[in-house]
Amino acid sequence: MRTMSVLCLLAAVGCGTIRSNLTVPAGQAFVLGDNTHRGYVARLENAGRAPVTVVVTTPDGATAAEQVLAPGESGRFPVRADHVTQIGAAAGGADGQVRAFVRGDVGLSMGYEPIPGQR
Repeated sequence: MRTMSVLCLLAAVGCGTIRSNLTVPAGQAFVLGDNTHRGYVARLENAGRAPVTVVVTTPDGATAAEQVLAPGESGRFPVRADHVTQIGAAAGGADGQVRAFVRGDVGLSMGYEPIPGQR
């Protein structure tokens, strides 16, 4: 399922918008961007039954924005050039389910990585 989500995202990269349903495994973060892009806006909706945390970081790793999305809650995240968005699901909980709509520079790297300090 995770591979399918990433493939759906990659298929949309050339269009200026990305629409996808993401599954974020518990203890992992889905990372959108690698500090080498122009800005974009991410509208994210928690479609699952566990909270997910959205963190936008600056090129030096500082937190520019952070919000916990409860089930059914959505948020709009304007992401400046060279910033990174991480969508995380807490370890020990359920996998995160997120509906993502991204507009702007969508030539972004995408992938999963462990959340530091969680297993």
